[in-house]
Order: sequence, then structure tokens, then C-alpha cells
Amino acid sequence: MNRVYIQSTKLGKQELTREKDPVHFRTLMLILFTCSMVVLGILSYIWRNVEILAMGYKMRGVYQQQRLLQEQRQKLLLEQSALQSLSRIEHIALNDLNLVKANPDQIIIVPSHETKTTPEDNAH
Repeated sequence: MNRVYIQSTKLGKQELTREKDPVHFRTLMLILFTCSMVVLGILSYIWRNVEILAMGYKMRGVYQQQRLLQEQRQKLLLEQSALQSLSRIEHIALNDLNLVKANPDQIIIVPSHETKTTPEDNAH
């Protein structure tokens, strides 16, 4: 059997085109997606640990400030009680201000604002 080959010039010169392999492209996208998820997971883990560390530093600062404020409050309470001491006030009045003790008939007792007066007390 003889074979005959015919050469045709009607097709002309055609350039070769390379078609994308859909299976290869899909595999590449799956690998890219998987790698990006792994990187995203690692970054979120690192970010969480950094935030925890920063929060720990902030909490330590707050606790230290709280301790200092409590110490300052205690010192101020001690100073307040020392300044309100009646013996201290009497000493300042007698020595620094040159005041003298009042006679018992010169003493007027003024009710404090904490004591409520009733209309019956005002009648006397």
C-alpha cells in the first residue's frame, strides 16, 4: 500500500500557542493558598504572643503605679492624723500664735453640721 502525502499551502504560517493546563494551574493555586494560610497562621500566632507580652508590661506598670499610690496614700493619712492632733494644735496656738486659754465662761459650744437640730431644741 502506497501512501501519498499532500502538502497544502492554504493554512499558511501559524504560530504555536501554548495552552494553560487547567490541572497544573489549579494545583499551583492550591499550593499558593495553602502556603498563604500557613504564613497567616504563623503571623497571627506571633502577633498574639507579642500582644500578650505587651499587655504583661502594661499590667506590671499599672501594678507598680498602684503600689506607689497606696504608699503615698498611707503617708498622707499619717500626715493628716499628725496635723489634726489636738496637742499639736494647742502647742502652735500657745507658742507660735501667743494665744491664751479661754476662761470657762468665754467658751461657746457650736453644734457641728453633723448634729441635726430639731424645732424643740431651738425653742429652749
